[in-house]
Amino acid sequence: MLKFSYNSEAEIPEGAKQFYKLVGGIWLLQADGVSTADADGFKASMNAARADVDKFKAVIGKFGKHTPESVAELEETVAGLKAGGGSDIEERVNAQVQVRTANLQRDITAANQRATEAEGKLTDVNVQFSKTQIESAAANAASTLGQVADSALVDVRMHANLDLELNEKGEVVTKETCALGAGLTSAQWIQKKLEAMPHWEKPTVGGNSHGSRGARNQADNPWDKKTWNVTEQHTLINADLGKAKTLAKAAGLEI
Repeated sequence: MLKFSYNSEAEIPEGAKQFYKLVGGIWLLQADGVSTADADGFKASMNAARADVDKFKAVIGKFGKHTPESVAELEETVAGLKAGGGSDIEERVNAQVQVRTANLQRDITAANQRATEAEGKLTDVNVQFSKTQIESAAANAASTLGQVADSALVDVRMHANLDLELNEKGEVVTKETCALGAGLTSAQWIQKKLEAMPHWEKPTVGGNSHGSRGARNQADNPWDKKTWNVTEQHTLINADLGKAKTLAKAAGLEI
């Protein structure tokens, strides 16, 4: 049995194609009793149906990967939010965000404060370490030279903090601002300092508080360029090689 319409020409039975005509994309039967108005009405109905299908596809496309079940779950979630306070969902969400943001900012502020305190403590430790290293180097140099009175060690440490510093290699040397010269070792510094601060010297055996500068240098450091004494050098090397090396080193020499 022939149909009134076919969607494509291929669907029309063989031998009956001559009775069909393409009207508005549909193959319609051309027969007595079928008026043009009927065809036009059918065409309008088909176009309306197609429009509905396109509209339905557009609506379905908006759901994307969502299924009716997932949409239902979403509706339940929204309903639960609304049940907690009406339509002020946005306000309540913003309030929660502000609370969490404030808490986060508080934690950041506290962390920054702890970091600042830790940096301060580290600076204090570094300063104290440098001070200890400088004072120890000055005291050791004074003790090695053997010419500084014990009562002067307090002054030695104080002046050391003014004149000495730790360089990049961790060595104790004089600062650029030191009046005695920059880059001097602690041994060189203490020797030059004694020349400027004679009251730091130990009393001589004869009871003179300071004695002559020449006598002191000749007796205790015959390697000093101002009081060079080869005889005293040989005598001291034979008597106390360790002290001889120390005094020579204090004068910037090696033996």
